Amino acid sequence: MEADLREERLSLALADCLDALNGAPDDVDAALGRYPDLEDELRRLLKVAAILRDNRPRMDPPPDSLQRIRERLKPYL
Repeated sequence: MEADLREERLSLALADCLDALNGAPDDVDAALGRYPDLEDELRRLLKVAAILRDNRPRMDPPPDSLQRIRERLKPYL
């Protein structure tokens, strides 16, 4: 039970840190400072999140895709 609560708290803290870092990506220490008891775990998870974010494939939709989508949705609007 206690482990479940810790995992839930860690999950919420991670989400909070990721949200904070979206606004100020260079302020990792400030984000982690809110959760000193979880700092080591959060720091590792944030490093993984940064690696995934920086290495995700960049996929740009084809230039005409927006127009095609609009055309397909017209009957429903």
